[in-house]
Amino acid sequence: MTPIKPLFDKIMRYVGGLKFAVVIIALFVIAMIAGTFIESFYGSEYAGRLLYKSTPFFILQALLLVSILFATILRFPPKERLYGFYIIHIGLMVIFTGAVITYVTGIDGQITLAPNDPTRRIVLPEDVLIVNNETLHKEAEIQLPYSLLPTVLNIKWRDVEVLDYLPFSKNAMTWTEAAPKDQGAYTSSSYELSGQNMVQTVTFSRHPNSEATNHQELGLLSMEYLPEDLAACFSGLNQSDLFFWDMNTTNCFTLKDPNVEIKFSKAGQRMAFVKYTGQPFIFLPDKSPFPLDKELKPLRSSTLRAFSSSLFSKSTILFIFGKQVAFYSKETKKWEIKTFENIGDVVALPWMGFKLKLLNHSTTQYPTTTPVAARPEKKDGEIVAGEQKALKVKINDTITWVRAGQEERIKSNDNFYTIALAKKTIELPFELTLQEFKMDTNPGTKTPASYESYVNLFDGAGNSTHHIFMNNPLKYNRLTFYQSSYFQDDNGQYGSVLSVNFDPGRPIKYLGSFLLVIGCILHYLIGLRRKSA
Repeated sequence: MTPIKPLFDKIMRYVGGLKFAVVIIALFVIAMIAGTFIESFYGSEYAGRLLYKSTPFFILQALLLVSILFATILRFPPKERLYGFYIIHIGLMVIFTGAVITYVTGIDGQITLAPNDPTRRIVLPEDVLIVNNETLHKEAEIQLPYSLLPTVLNIKWRDVEVLDYLPFSKNAMTWTEAAPKDQGAYTSSSYELSGQNMVQTVTFSRHPNSEATNHQELGLLSMEYLPEDLAACFSGLNQSDLFFWDMNTTNCFTLKDPNVEIKFSKAGQRMAFVKYTGQPFIFLPDKSPFPLDKELKPLRSSTLRAFSSSLFSKSTILFIFGKQVAFYSKETKKWEIKTFENIGDVVALPWMGFKLKLLNHSTTQYPTTTPVAARPEKKDGEIVAGEQKALKVKINDTITWVRAGQEERIKSNDNFYTIALAKKTIELPFELTLQEFKMDTNPGTKTPASYESYVNLFDGAGNSTHHIFMNNPLKYNRLTFYQSSYFQDDNGQYGSVLSVNFDPGRPIKYLGSFLLVIGCILHYLIGLRRKSA
C-alpha cells in the first residue's frame, strides 16, 4: 500500500491540475465543433454514432468529470476563499450526474398520431430485428448495436442466424448465380443508353427472383424487354403487320395460321378470331394486345397477346430481346432488327441521336439489388442516399437481406417466418388520439409558419383534451410531448408527429445549475471582499 499512495497522489495532482483541464476542455470543444460539421454533411444520426454517442466521447466526458473531482479534492481541507470554487465544481459534478441518469433511464422518442386513430406506441431510436415464427407462434426481438461501421453479429435464434448489420447503406446492383434448374431458361441484360447530354444505365431481367423490371420509361422513350425467341416474330412484321404470341411458351404465329380469322366490325375496326390450345379468343389488335372477354373487356389473365405494328409504329418504343433490338424506322418505314455481336457493341437508334450499348448479357446469372455500406449523402439539407439500414439473415439454407421499413416473409422447413428491421417501441399506459390538426402558412406561400394539434388523452379514468403547439407541450405522467412535425396521408388528411421526452435527471441538472450560479456569485463576492481588504 505504501508505494501505491504516492503514485495515486501524483496522478491526482496531474489530472486535477490546470494544464490537464485545459487540454480536456480544448478536446471537448474541438469534438463539438467537429460534430457540428459532421452533422451538417452527413446528418444527426451519423454524427451521433460517429461522435456524440461513441466510446471515446464518453471517455472524454468522464475525464473531464474526474478532473473536476480531483481539482476539488486537492484543495481540501476547505478554505474560506475557495467556497465559491467548491460550489461551482460540485454544481458541475451534479449536472454530470443528472445527465448520466437521463442517458441511462430516460426516454427520447416519437409518437405518430393519425387522424382519429388512438395509439399508445412510442418509437425509440434503437434498432431491433423482429423475428416471428408464424407456424409455432414464437416471436423474438433482437437488439442491434448502435454502431457506425458494418458489424458482424452472428446472433442465432432457433433456425434464424443474424449475420451482418449495415447501419448505413445503399442498394447496389449485383449479379447472382441462378439455380441449376433455371440456368438457360431466363435472360438478363444491362445496357448503356446515351444521347445528347445524358448517359443512363438500364438493367432488365426475366428471372422471377430478380428485382429488375422488363419495362422502363426514360422520358418519351419506352423500353420493353422480351424473350429472345420473339425476335424471329418481329423480323416478319414487314411482311405481316400482326402476329400473336404466348407469354409462357413464346410461341408465335401470324395471319397465315389456319386458326386465325380476320373480320371487320361495322365501325371498320379489325377483329381477330383466334383458336389456341382448343379455346377461342377475340382481339381488337389495333386497340389492345389483350384478348376480350364476353363483355368485351381486356382479359388480362390470359397469356396470349396480339402484336399489331400500327399500335407502335407511331410511338417511341424500343423492343429488346437480349442481344437483339427491334424498332420502327420512320425513314425506311419498316421494322428493323439490330444485333449485338459482342459485349460492348453499340446500336444507333432512330430517335434524337440515341445509342444503346450492351454492357452485360447472361442466361446463368440475374441482377439483384444488394445493400452495400455507404455514408449518408445530403442534398439541399435532406438525406437523399446512404441512410438505409440493412441486415443479412440466414434461415437454414435461405439467405436474404432485410431492409429497414420492409418486411420479409420466408418459408423454410415447413415454417413461415416474418422478419422486419424496425425501431424499438414501448407502450404507454394511456391513449392519445388526434382530434384536429391546424397549420398556418406564410402569406402567399405554402411554407408552414406554425402548426398545432388538439389531442384527446384517455387514461382509463376519463378523457381530457389538450392543445399542443410550439413552446406549449403536453406534460403528463412525467412525460413531455412536444409538437415536432406533421404528415399527410393518402386521403389528404394531416397527421401529427410528437416528440416524447422523459428526463428523470432534470431536477438534478436544475440543482447543479443552481449551485453553479450560487458558486459564481459567491466566488465573485469573496474575491471582491479580498480585493477591498
